[in-house]
Amino acid sequence: MPACCGWKLPAVLIAFACVAVDAEGSGCEVGDDGLEESELGDVRLLQVSIQLNLTRSNTSHEKQALAHSKPDLAQRQLPASSERQTPLPRLGGIALVEELAHDHQSAHIDVGLVYVVLVMAFGLTMWFLRSSADSAGQGPSATDEASFFTLYFIVFMDAFGFGIFAPYVPVLSKTFNMSARNIAGLLTAFSFAQAFLTPLFGYLSDRIGRRKVLLLAVAGEVSAFAALSCARSFHGLLVGYTLAGAFSATIGVCNAYIADITDETERPVRVAHVNGSIALGILVGPVVGAVISNQGFVAACRVCALLSATNWAFACFCLGVPNKTNAADEASAPESGEPQIPGLAWLLCLGAFLGEAGLAAWESCAALYIMDSYFWSYPSPATSSSQFYAGSMAFCGVTVIFVTVFLFPFMMRVFEQWYTVVIGTAFRLSGLVGTAFAPTKWFFLAAQGLQNIGDNLGSPNQTSLLTEVAGPSAYGTCLGAMSAFQAMARVLGPVVFASLYEDVHHSAPWLAVAALGTMSCSIWFYVYANSRELVAKRAASSPKSVKNQGKNLTDGEHKVDKMSAD
Repeated sequence: MPACCGWKLPAVLIAFACVAVDAEGSGCEVGDDGLEESELGDVRLLQVSIQLNLTRSNTSHEKQALAHSKPDLAQRQLPASSERQTPLPRLGGIALVEELAHDHQSAHIDVGLVYVVLVMAFGLTMWFLRSSADSAGQGPSATDEASFFTLYFIVFMDAFGFGIFAPYVPVLSKTFNMSARNIAGLLTAFSFAQAFLTPLFGYLSDRIGRRKVLLLAVAGEVSAFAALSCARSFHGLLVGYTLAGAFSATIGVCNAYIADITDETERPVRVAHVNGSIALGILVGPVVGAVISNQGFVAACRVCALLSATNWAFACFCLGVPNKTNAADEASAPESGEPQIPGLAWLLCLGAFLGEAGLAAWESCAALYIMDSYFWSYPSPATSSSQFYAGSMAFCGVTVIFVTVFLFPFMMRVFEQWYTVVIGTAFRLSGLVGTAFAPTKWFFLAAQGLQNIGDNLGSPNQTSLLTEVAGPSAYGTCLGAMSAFQAMARVLGPVVFASLYEDVHHSAPWLAVAALGTMSCSIWFYVYANSRELVAKRAASSPKSVKNQGKNLTDGEHKVDKMSAD
């Protein structure tokens, strides 16, 4: 799974939508078990009253009279599906008491579950963001540490604000009377708006500054979630999702900000922490959404709006202006003053496009591949494969966090950049080939883990190399262009890989991704080998290097004077 692992969520949400719509469409066909309609209502009335143990009331006399008049009904069992699909008849006080008792019991369960899960999610989030803020490099200053924390929380909220709505897909389909096609349209609008705004935000951050663009984007997220909470139709949801996608396009600006305040050694680890923040948002978002789902869709929108508003206030006080934004050296600053993308940077963007194909293949083929390969003989292949798919997504998130926090920093300290990419490529290709030929679902899960490890060992180094090639004057523009290339791969890839899956072989998409991944890796090694001279020249002429040289010269003169005096 590539670094932006969270963008697998559209496929999951569409799958959930299809299940919800199918269940809703088939509900009217369930429950014909030979019972007359009046008998069906009597059975429910009798069984509900017995379960609630309503005695010493008028309803108990009604219950006993009904049991004596139709004793055979007390021994008959309703089909489980009819109990779920057909609502309880509102007959007198028994149905009302049953409803109130059920709501009262659910409220107690929800409060306890909400408290436990939210505390655990909050603790995990704060631990990861806090540890990531001060775990890399030589130990940042207090200002940089607060900036890192803010950046990680911004990208965390981008993923969290998208993932929290995953459990609400069935609610949306029923509340707004939407089909799976409508829900797919919402997610497409989100992705297109994000893909379009990412390079624009990157360009603006080079022109007017990173801090202003990030504050604008976070404030826009607040307005987007507020618009979603006020939506009363499909068109209102479309506007809200489009705004949410547009203002969540901050990954390029955040990476550019990190490039401003880090050096070449520390930068890959910081970029990896950004990817880990996204993975954490994917894990926590759906869990929190499921916990508060009984409160309704509007409650989820308000929670996201509140968190985004808190994030905006925190960014206002803690997100400083990066020192290196306007410190472009002569080797990277164009004469026209406009940020430009070097030729080697375009090659890296092409490599990112090819590497992102793995995610496009996953979104279009993974769910079908799992069902057709491992669950075809199950009584309910769609349901069983969907549950396994959801579990594999959680496994992906946990793997990304592990690699981000523990494995990647260790690999960079021991093997450095070149060999880390080599090892990551080997893991990724092994995982893709293993996915294509996995004999069981557990082999598939293990191969998926190898692929995730490889992706998250290579992707941060790809972003870091792009910043080295681009230079400080074009950080935002180049990173935004790379994100746009990756988004385009996610738009075009599903069509190609779905055709390979249907017309060639079920394993063909994974083998094709392995071939494209080999090409992407080759491009990275070519750019790395041909950029060393440019990077060395830029580092030698940078203001920091000149300042250090002057400091070393002054120290040397002091030592000579001291030796002469002695």
